[in-house]
Amino acid sequence: MKKLIIFTMICCCVSVIKAQENAIFTVKVNSDTVNLDNAFEVAFTVEGNATKFQQPAFEHFEVIYQNQSTQLNMTNGEMKQSKTYTFGLQAKEEGTFVIEAAKVTINGAVYQTDFLKIVVDNDFVMPEKPVQEEFFDPFRNFGFPSVPKYPQTPKVPKKPAEKEKDRKVYKI
Repeated sequence: MKKLIIFTMICCCVSVIKAQENAIFTVKVNSDTVNLDNAFEVAFTVEGNATKFQQPAFEHFEVIYQNQSTQLNMTNGEMKQSKTYTFGLQAKEEGTFVIEAAKVTINGAVYQTDFLKIVVDNDFVMPEKPVQEEFFDPFRNFGFPSVPKYPQTPKVPKKPAEKEKDRKVYKI
């Protein structure tokens, strides 16, 4: 019985140590240069069993929204968990600002992200995503007859409008 208890304790310790080895804490921002009027997103992602998340103080930014999402994967008996803390921010003034590091506790160990440098420039224009002009034809290189530029619906001829019959109106 003693051997079983010792074996169980060793397995638990190994799994905790292995969980700490796989712990990853990252930060992503969708744009490091923003306009004063535009909002941007900062996402902190924790891979591992996080127990306590401490967000940075967004001193020069207004928090427009915040969101938390959790993902849990089990593959071949191996469990992976990740949490993402997303913040929508808008700058209060122009300048170059630093978003401090966020901290998280994973299995008793404290992890932190890198600092983020955000440039707020009122003359900055966000690049627009390119618009796809053409309809994608997956068979264009195979010698098939060409597909029209955009899918078209067949035109159905309209019926000629019928004339309204003259009505007689009686006043009482």
